[in-house]
Amino acid sequence: MQDGARRRSEKMIEHIRMAAVSNTRLVVDVGAADAFMLNELGLQLPGVHRIAVDISREYLRGNIVPSVQADGFKLPFRDSSVDILTCAAMLKHVHDAGALIVEFRRVLVPGGTLILVDPTPLGIRIGKLLGHFSAHGIAQTLSLNDTSRLVQQHGFMTDAYERFLLVPGGGRAGRIAESMLRHGPASRLFLNQILRARRR
Repeated sequence: MQDGARRRSEKMIEHIRMAAVSNTRLVVDVGAADAFMLNELGLQLPGVHRIAVDISREYLRGNIVPSVQADGFKLPFRDSSVDILTCAAMLKHVHDAGALIVEFRRVLVPGGTLILVDPTPLGIRIGKLLGHFSAHGIAQTLSLNDTSRLVQQHGFMTDAYERFLLVPGGGRAGRIAESMLRHGPASRLFLNQILRARRR
């Protein structure tokens, strides 16, 4: 696994652990692909039930956590049944992010946690230059402020957000630089962002 994807999973688990309470029973990751993050989460919070959701059956093949092939806009869960929902590297690909957030809110319990991770606008520009993203594959570019406004408009309260991962690929040097630069203006050079919000 690439250092960047590993670092993204670390940040997601860090925010899940901040949000998890004693009665947290179900964590769903939408756009889970190989479910690496959920596998790691199981090692840290073994009592929590985890479900990987992805639109691609091929991505889900071989996952060791329970997996469901489904569209993020039509999740196969009852209303108010999920405690924590995570979604990484997906908002940039959808044209109607508001409809996606509405669906996430539907399945979350009142007070449930939504964790969103995506590249920063700078991260998307650099990703295009490096050939990681094709121009037609990016539907929108959202800053942290844009994402915070989006979730607040659709029934959430923003609890926390931050930028992370200074350089493509990250690695130990990237994490050291990130910790040194996190609180200054240089944090604008970080290429990924994470937001944690609660359903009202």
